[in-house]
Amino acid sequence: MDKRVKLLVSSFFIGVLLSLIVTAVTPYPFHSVFWGSFGLAFLLSLAFFYSLKFLDGRKFFIILILSATIFRVGCGVMLTKMLPNWGYDEETYKNGYIFRDAYQRDGQAWQIVSGNYPIFLAFTEEFVSDQYGGLLAFSALIYKIFTPQAHVQTNIILVAVLVYMIGAIWFLRGLKDSGEPVQKFALILYLFFPDAILLGVSQMREPFLIGFSAILFGLLLDYSISKKVRIVGSILVIVCSLLISYKIGIFLVGGVFLWYFLHHSAVRSKMNSSRYIFIGLVLFILIAIVFNSRWLNWAGYYDSYLTVQGSGWLQSISAKYGNEFMKPFLTIYGILRPVLPATLFEPSLAVTQIISIVRALGWALIFPLYLFGFVFALRQKGFERGKWIIFWGLLLFWIIVSSYRAGGDMWDNPRYRYSLLIFFALMLSNTWDYWRKSKDHWMVVFYISEGIYLLFFSQWYISRYTNIFGKLDFLVMIGLIAGLIGIVFVFGLIFERKRFLKLNGRN
Repeated sequence: MDKRVKLLVSSFFIGVLLSLIVTAVTPYPFHSVFWGSFGLAFLLSLAFFYSLKFLDGRKFFIILILSATIFRVGCGVMLTKMLPNWGYDEETYKNGYIFRDAYQRDGQAWQIVSGNYPIFLAFTEEFVSDQYGGLLAFSALIYKIFTPQAHVQTNIILVAVLVYMIGAIWFLRGLKDSGEPVQKFALILYLFFPDAILLGVSQMREPFLIGFSAILFGLLLDYSISKKVRIVGSILVIVCSLLISYKIGIFLVGGVFLWYFLHHSAVRSKMNSSRYIFIGLVLFILIAIVFNSRWLNWAGYYDSYLTVQGSGWLQSISAKYGNEFMKPFLTIYGILRPVLPATLFEPSLAVTQIISIVRALGWALIFPLYLFGFVFALRQKGFERGKWIIFWGLLLFWIIVSSYRAGGDMWDNPRYRYSLLIFFALMLSNTWDYWRKSKDHWMVVFYISEGIYLLFFSQWYISRYTNIFGKLDFLVMIGLIAGLIGIVFVFGLIFERKRFLKLNGRN
């Protein structure tokens, strides 16, 4: 069978299957849902299967991406169907949404279509659910073209999933110069990291932003693509990213171009150090901070207030140690969220607790690896050392800004953090590959340190909800954690000295 015919037939049958699934979980008449959903699913499948050909028949990666796609579509449909009955008795859950932002934005997208309003009103103050307007307009356009008689919210999930998965294909193409272990680790993290899955099966901005950044990464780094396609494709992706969120989009686009610049052979051959890149990066960050400082401060303090008001123990800490203590505390607390002990022991509904535990476990597994990334960067030489220190610092800056902006919020803080998922995947995959070869002792130091923190907080949460153990004063507990981690780091320094002496031929 001709490849083009095979592509059309495959897309047709997948389109029918997806449309039948969407129709089955939607409380609208068959005719108002199926045909429009089929048209959308067919086009999405066509784009997806066409993109798969760029993987050059690499079976492991094709199977991985197909499996992740099926899993995400299943999760999206299942959660939409289950949340009204299994979630909290709140408007968001009752309507089948995970995030309140998604519920409000998607509802207003349907309002634009059902009320026959012009799409451009999404960018005005008349519809305020989306401060940027891009995703609101795009969602309304999808409804208007394909299902104008039915609010089929799962269709937006399908689009989000396919944009993200096409991003996975291009992300892998951008990693052509990396070894296969790095490619595998980076792709698995991109596809299966818990928060990325949760965001990817919702009507949120992040799956689109991450997917577009991955496509841009592939377009810039894959030199086998024609220059014209790379330029036109990059412009389109950049415009789409900035329309969805110019505040985050500018960081994503800037980060991808920085990576491209550092990898360009002409740049690498002329630069023996990365000081110019470092100066440029610092200037970029300072300009971004000045440009967004007013918004960051307002949003940060507002979200901090909401976080404190929603937690009894945070209110008690605020009353005991003062409000001026809360903002830096919540920023640090937000970096650690979702906190694994809290998700394990705080009372909650089964579906939300399972989601929270999986999310917290994901962050607990990669955070020490990220910290070890600084050691990995320092172990490099010359240009490579500067490059990795810059990217490690860029991620640290983004982690802190995300936590400050979200005020330690359980949902928003990780959501902002993982907007830069492709850079986390790049950093962590190369860090893991270095440790796989070197077995550097600092990796053990960071994981033991996290284990100490998790152990103490587990005891603290158990005593809070069950009174089984005596409850430590909060600051006393923090002091004990800091002291024990300090001891672990002393042992790390001792091993580091031995390593230095061994490398220099001294006993």
